[in-house]
Amino acid sequence: MADPVEIPVDPKLPDQSFWVNLDGERYYMKFYWNTRDEQWYFSILQTPDDPIKTCVPILPGWSPFRQFTDDRLPPGNFVVVDSSGKDILPTRYEFGLGQRVRLLYYG
Repeated sequence: MADPVEIPVDPKLPDQSFWVNLDGERYYMKFYWNTRDEQWYFSILQTPDDPIKTCVPILPGWSPFRQFTDDRLPPGNFVVVDSSGKDILPTRYEFGLGQRVRLLYYG
């Protein structure tokens, strides 16, 4: 199995979007912190105006698209990893590069 790709979420930014290359295809990803829910969410899009799946919660220990079938999704698997092993929801600054909770993609 190939090494996972860590999705480069900046833990300092509560709302962000960027392009990511996965398995030779470009995908546009959006991440945001919902203050009311106190939870992180993300969306994956073909272009900034063409959503594939939106408002997916960041839940440690879970594969976000496991239950969805859509040919536009990347062929690999996303996994939300909690380095503590406790699978606890990340707080505002605990999700992203170098943080306790990260989003990985296995192509």
